[in-house]
Amino acid sequence: AVFAPALLGPAGGPSGGVAILTRRQVGLSRPTVLVPGRALGAMVELQRGAAVAVATVYGHSGSGLGPDNRAILSRLGDWWQEAREAGAEVLVGGDWNLPPTAVRQAGWLEAVGGRELAPPNPTCRGPSGRAGIRGPA
Repeated sequence: AVFAPALLGPAGGPSGGVAILTRRQVGLSRPTVLVPGRALGAMVELQRGAAVAVATVYGHSGSGLGPDNRAILSRLGDWWQEAREAGAEVLVGGDWNLPPTAVRQAGWLEAVGGRELAPPNPTCRGPSGRAGIRGPA
């Protein structure tokens, strides 16, 4: 397991925090904190020497595709390109705190050569019982 712990948020409580966990027999190497408390990448060592670059994201809530979330996408995109140049397949998931349309409209998926995999139904329910899909993978 690798972790990028939560940081202090604007109200003084914890904000963010991400982790990548695998079974013991699956190796993790080259953990990289991409954005402290918000994005983390690592190589997941599979059978027969194969590896996949995996990252997890926890976007800033309530800020849409503002500067903080754009900074996460930018750093994640750089890491993605580095992993692809090294010959790795890339898988990114997490709580983007953005609808898939925002990431799509920003052109980020096209820029990194990725594709969206999002569930057809909401993945989070708030106090009102309704919530939207939270992002691409």
